[in-house]
Amino acid sequence: MVARRQISEQYRWFGLAALSIGVAVLAVDATVLNFAIPAITTDLQPSAQQLLWIVDIYAFCVASLLITCGTLADRVGPKRLLLLGTVAFATTSVAAGFAPSADWLVVFRALQGAAGATLMPSTLALISVLFPIERERAQAVSIWIAIYAVGAAAGPLVGGVLLEHFHWGSVFFINAPLCVLMVLGVWLWVPEGSIDRTHRFDLPGAIASMVALFALVYGVKIGLLEGFAWSVVVAFGVAVVAGWLLRHRLLHARFPLLDVGLLTQPAVVAIVAVNFVGMFVAVGVLFFIAQYLQLVLGLGLIQSALYLAPSTVVALVVTIATGRVMGRVSPRRLITLGLLVLLVGCVLLGVGVQAWIPFGLRPGAVAGAMVVIACGAGMIDPVTNYFIVSVAPPNKAGQAASLSETGYELGAAVGTATLGAVVMMVFHQRAAVTELSQRALSTLAAAHEATSDDPALRAMVDTAFTDGVAAACVVAAAAVAVCCWWSARALAQTPRAALPQSSSTS
Repeated sequence: MVARRQISEQYRWFGLAALSIGVAVLAVDATVLNFAIPAITTDLQPSAQQLLWIVDIYAFCVASLLITCGTLADRVGPKRLLLLGTVAFATTSVAAGFAPSADWLVVFRALQGAAGATLMPSTLALISVLFPIERERAQAVSIWIAIYAVGAAAGPLVGGVLLEHFHWGSVFFINAPLCVLMVLGVWLWVPEGSIDRTHRFDLPGAIASMVALFALVYGVKIGLLEGFAWSVVVAFGVAVVAGWLLRHRLLHARFPLLDVGLLTQPAVVAIVAVNFVGMFVAVGVLFFIAQYLQLVLGLGLIQSALYLAPSTVVALVVTIATGRVMGRVSPRRLITLGLLVLLVGCVLLGVGVQAWIPFGLRPGAVAGAMVVIACGAGMIDPVTNYFIVSVAPPNKAGQAASLSETGYELGAAVGTATLGAVVMMVFHQRAAVTELSQRALSTLAAAHEATSDDPALRAMVDTAFTDGVAAACVVAAAAVAVCCWWSARALAQTPRAALPQSSSTS
């Protein structure tokens, strides 16, 4: 073990490369599936409900299991959990690629999400083991985040190439060889982290956590998209009951699932909230901006992708640059600045889609606003992840990392549902004057098809959708503003000794 630890310290950047494969796999997997949906639909003939579960069940399982997996990493060791989770992720990916029916694909996607939930908190906890020096850890975290951004950007390209030449299952098969490389790299170059052998694993608390988070994400996402049906009401009821049981276990269990001390630190809660809001905006706006560019502005798929490509490049550059200055500027200032930039991006996006902007300039205005949003997100992500592993004790690194990642997953799920619901609500209200049927107004694409022979009516539909986009930008900006104000106060109230220290006073 000593020899292995010495090798890991000598080649810790190789270890970081191995850990980064994991986040790259998750990033590609999160974006590549959308391109395979048409082929899956043709082959497996899923119903609308089955198709929804094929897309969403993965995120639901990841979000509901992150806290449990983070605590499990502290109990059994983050390296051991990462290796087991990576093998499971590769296995379930291959099984998903061979799924004989839509029902089986839903099952394998759920198992894939359960395995994927082990990767993010384990890799982040192991980065703190590989890089005990704060300045190097800051650089490592920024590289880790940058690799995730590269993976997310590469997902559509990888998916397009694979689907052009192979069966739709290839978008899942590609995970297997990458996971093999990751297992070998982690085994050779990454030491085991701190293991908390003094506490037993709280199984009742874990079950309560999983049920509460799954029911909450399901209720929010399905409720905002489909309205408050009985299933949504039941989901919220289950979330409340399970949440109460989890709170009871955290306060009274001898060995609680989470260290309550982490949840009582204003800085930790603020970081989770910042991650939530960052993903709420960054992922949520993509839901309607792609439709706006293609349907309202009439751009092709490739043109739309090219207009959005600069934001990916900027996010990558800013993430790496932020990692270089984190050792010299306080995390509090960087987080506040990142949120302010994100706020400006939301405002610019809401202005850039307005009808009074010349039509030919609107694609550039949207692209510019998305660059600003990417810049803000690129500043926030490395700081919050560096912050969360720096303030937590070594034997609680997995728990802290899981809280951080839960904020990301919940923000992405709730952001897409909330901002999408705002867009469609305003769209339906504004487009009601067109007297189109409810079915024709179910989506912007359906409304375009119904107004294909009436340019004036289509223009009214496009204006209604544009108003919805602007309203969603206002909601996003308001969320960022509240988070900026609240997180700045929470971080200001945190004792200076409890914060990661910069090399300069700030």
